[in-house]
This record gives sequence, C-alpha cells and structure tokens, in this order.
Amino acid sequence: QWEVNALLAGAGGGEQRPWSRGTGAGKFPADRETLFAHHLVVFGDLPPGYLGTNELTWLREFVEKRGGGILFVDGRQEQLANYSDGPLAPLL
Repeated sequence: QWEVNALLAGAGGGEQRPWSRGTGAGKFPADRETLFAHHLVVFGDLPPGYLGTNELTWLREFVEKRGGGILFVDGRQEQLANYSDGPLAPLL
C-alpha cells in the first residue's frame, strides 16, 4: 500500500510559489528525519529555487545514507541540468 504526497512546481501557469514545509499532503518535509521516513522520491522537471541547498543535500543523503530511491524525470524544460553542479550531482 502506497501513500503519495505530490508537490507540483508552477502548476497551472508556471508561477513559482514556495512549497509549504511540514508533514502531511502537499508539504515538503521540514527536516531530514521526516524525509527519511519516505521510500521513494520522484524528482521531475523542477526549476531551481523550489528547494534550498540543505534540502537538496537531504535528498542526496536520502539515497546515499538511508538507501531510499530517487527517480529523476526530466521534461521539456530540461531543468535537471541545473542540478549538475550542486548537492545532487553525484546522483545525476
């Protein structure tokens, strides 16, 4: 059984609005431990600025230390290239 927490970037017009942090649906985890409670992250065509450096580091550690899964899906905007020099670079 899966519980899905979906966060969309710029849904309905491309406007960049910060995501809420916390627990529960529609919120990005507010801390590393909450993120580590997940099993899989699907990281899509996300423009820079939605996640801070510390949150990107948590995502890398989620894979490297926690053994979580991450699936990168690039889209028409090809935003994943923007992460090739940051904390996610070893995963890409």
